[in-house]
Amino acid sequence: MALAPHLPAGIVCWGLFLLYGSFIFATGIVLAVWMDWTARVFGQSVRGTVMGLSFAASAAAGTAAALVSGSLIARFPGPQSHQIYAIIYVSAGVLTAVSILMFVPIRTPAVELSEPLRDASSRTVELIRYLRLSFADRNFRAYLIGRIIDTMGSGFLPFVAVYFASAAAGSLPEGRIVAYGAAIPAGTALSCLLFGRLGDRHGHRVGIVAGAGVQAAALALLVATPWLHGPLASAPIVAAWCIAAYGLIGVAVGARQVSHMNMMLETCPHDRRATHLTLGGLIVGTLGVITPMLGGYLAYRLGIRALFGCSAVACLAAALWYLLRVKDPRSIQVALGEVVDIPAPARTIEA
Repeated sequence: MALAPHLPAGIVCWGLFLLYGSFIFATGIVLAVWMDWTARVFGQSVRGTVMGLSFAASAAAGTAAALVSGSLIARFPGPQSHQIYAIIYVSAGVLTAVSILMFVPIRTPAVELSEPLRDASSRTVELIRYLRLSFADRNFRAYLIGRIIDTMGSGFLPFVAVYFASAAAGSLPEGRIVAYGAAIPAGTALSCLLFGRLGDRHGHRVGIVAGAGVQAAALALLVATPWLHGPLASAPIVAAWCIAAYGLIGVAVGARQVSHMNMMLETCPHDRRATHLTLGGLIVGTLGVITPMLGGYLAYRLGIRALFGCSAVACLAAALWYLLRVKDPRSIQVALGEVVDIPAPARTIEA
């Protein structure tokens, strides 16, 4: 970003795109292993609460970061903004490295190998076998279909800031949009706490349904933004409208974040959880790349509000699909008489 003013716009655009793609790719490489590791550290009955606390703390820090970033961008507009963005990115990189080091003292429960390691060809055959077992599970297939529909309704997020900067939505300054965007991590923090605990008690299907439904409500609010023209087009009302939309998006993000992660873990029909998580991640991640591009095409051809409307329809369809076709994995376990994964009981105090 510091060199952006001295480089052609095309190089800057593609450079940022490739760097962001590399960041997402690197995250995807470790995500399945990290989720499987988390599942071994924390039992099913407390996993949602623990993840909710972790994600909520991260989102709360993101709220503060958005407020600080928005203030800096507003204070140093124009050509100086490139330097501010560079400082923000470097600071974020340093904090990320420090946060990863916090995992060093954590000890993972010992896992015994049930069979000796085999050659690469044998492992490949075994991998394919377990992938087939995952796909053979009816509830997992239904969940994946819902997740695909849900993901198709999530390509709108990069265009919210563009929309509020346009005349159609109040022409808000860039710094204010970034500051108001702090409502997303704030809503995410509260939502993670709520749906993490709620999922532990009643199953995480409630979170994925609520996440899709709340996102549809946020999109409806965005579609209705032109109603602010005329007597209602005052700066405080436009600001409140923007914050409300961002806040609802944050609630939806939090509900999905903690609930989908637990649903992926609990829908695994075999003991190779990392393989199961990798399969789901590949499908959802591929769509996660395609959806913003498709969203950009729709926004260019039909307009941003049309994109919001199409995304809202997809989110509502996903919520209905989850309700009608996806079963809570814990209810299936109970019906089959299987033992639910719970943490070791607390030690009792002897007299």
